[in-house]
Amino acid sequence: ADPNDFAILQQVISNGLNLGIGAPAITVTPDSFSVAIAPDASTTGTLTIGNTGNLDLTFNIAISSATPKYAGNRQDLSDIQQIPMAEDLVQTGSMGEAAVNIHFPLPTMNSNASIIVVATTSVTNSVEQALTNLGQAYDLVSTTDFTTIDFTPYSTIIVAMDGGQVSEASVQAIANAAGSGKKLFMIGGTNITSFYDGVQMYLLSHTGETGWTTSATPHLQVIDPNHPLATGLPATYTFANNSASFYMLRVNDPATVVAANNGDGHPDLFNKTIGSGELVYFLNSPFDSYWADPNDFAILQQVISNGLAFTSLSWLSVNFTSGTVTPGNTFDVTVTFDATGLTAGDYYADINISSNDPLTPMVTVPVHMVVDPQLAIEDPAVSTIPTEYELSQNFPNPFNPVTTIRYRVPKASVVKIVLYNALGEEVATLVNEAHNSGNYVVNFDASNYTSGIYFYRMEAGNFVTVRKMMLVK
Repeated sequence: ADPNDFAILQQVISNGLNLGIGAPAITVTPDSFSVAIAPDASTTGTLTIGNTGNLDLTFNIAISSATPKYAGNRQDLSDIQQIPMAEDLVQTGSMGEAAVNIHFPLPTMNSNASIIVVATTSVTNSVEQALTNLGQAYDLVSTTDFTTIDFTPYSTIIVAMDGGQVSEASVQAIANAAGSGKKLFMIGGTNITSFYDGVQMYLLSHTGETGWTTSATPHLQVIDPNHPLATGLPATYTFANNSASFYMLRVNDPATVVAANNGDGHPDLFNKTIGSGELVYFLNSPFDSYWADPNDFAILQQVISNGLAFTSLSWLSVNFTSGTVTPGNTFDVTVTFDATGLTAGDYYADINISSNDPLTPMVTVPVHMVVDPQLAIEDPAVSTIPTEYELSQNFPNPFNPVTTIRYRVPKASVVKIVLYNALGEEVATLVNEAHNSGNYVVNFDASNYTSGIYFYRMEAGNFVTVRKMMLVK
């Protein structure tokens, strides 16, 4: 357990591996990428993989979505726990009168969790068990009011539903979270007009047909075996418990990419890009009693594993996904950052390099890309006279301890930019003076501030806007 003792043991193992038959040893540079880019522009960087060992190094590269580690205070989920009414579940869920016997656990909170499970039914032996088996830390809250949840700390939002009074505003809340760059993983649904309308308005087109029903057999039919969401799934499968096939949404959205249909021919497992984030949807009910059969549960766990691993990042790519590096040599991989079609804001991902290095089998290179419209107008070939007020996202973000804020002023104005902490208390005035028309920059040094979420508000004439920044020390 002593770190110094362990360092000796690790060195002995390293020496032993490199004695005689030897071993590869990976090096990766840089250890991270941070890029600022104009909308619809692209740029490249170089990732260099080296081998300082004495055997060939083989590697594979995979890209996954990511969010910065949250350093602020998390919401106390017990404050927003709202157990669905039994009579509501009877009317809107698949279980009928059996819904009166559902047991809801207390909220779960884990300071390291990047996943939150929002449940309107019991998922202890379904979704929760699958996450535990997969080694995933998660927070859990039972509620039908998603507008009360602060999704900021999480990169993945799992919404597990079988019934409940879910409003249009709640659907909008999770759609907004997805649009901001998070993964929204929905399982099941609820048979209530407000949910159908919210889904139609903010997430997916559907036929308008309502009501829970079990599908014909085979219940699950993979139609695209090459889709990442279909990984490890059989071509067809019939659940031992017919109730595991319960669904209530008939999707007909041309923007979805379907991995599997149900037995009635409706999309059952699919994804769709939502803003800068992603929607993954498995339509079957997650109610845990339906997944008691071990073979049925294995299918659910595989679906959840695939959903968590899935990414359709279009803005980040590499020109090689595998290769071999001989001893003493390096291998250059071109990394492309492409902001085509992206809105202004922050984008995060990880480049994961797995290899046959016995001591360092996985290296992760974090990537942070900022899409900043200000960079486009700074091109000398483009007019630099602003036509509207604008406050850009600070860069870098998260930051430590200095960050830059750009803003635009279209006409002579008094401009005020004020910084607030997460409690809404004013902590600094960054700008408070008259400006002529033009593009401006202010640097903020947070050396004397504590880590956490801050908000900066710009006011000029009738223009008022607020943005959020994160200080991580």
